[in-house]
Amino acid sequence: MTTYNALSVFSFITFLKNVLDLRIEHKNPNRYWLTTAPVDASYLRYPAHQTVKILDLEHKELIRKQAEFVVYNSVENYDGDTMGFNDIEVQKIKRIYDWSLSDDINLNQNRIDFVKFVDEHDIRRGTNFLKTFPEMEDFYHKIKSKL
Repeated sequence: MTTYNALSVFSFITFLKNVLDLRIEHKNPNRYWLTTAPVDASYLRYPAHQTVKILDLEHKELIRKQAEFVVYNSVENYDGDTMGFNDIEVQKIKRIYDWSLSDDINLNQNRIDFVKFVDEHDIRRGTNFLKTFPEMEDFYHKIKSKL
């Protein structure tokens, strides 16, 4: 079970590839459920400043590529030799992409709140958001400049 949020975008493809590897490594035709690693991906809705809706289109394109990856690696039916993503798993990732494109009437405020959140988190926890998520540096600075 995963909760997909704005910070999931950059590592989720690695997660999906790891799931496929685990399925292949641990497949067992004697199990009722042949897959040993089901994926249930739900998108985060609250707090709104951490959802995928705050992201730029270039980031949302990564979500689309993840959806394409699960479609490409999908299987109609599991059998003892073929491991892939089932239709429910595929639809969940597609839904995340579609939802990311839906309107957000508070987009600007949510983006500002995101930057405030990560800044405060860095102060309180002694972390470095941009070091952890260098892929978001341009996005972060673009929003930060509006404060």
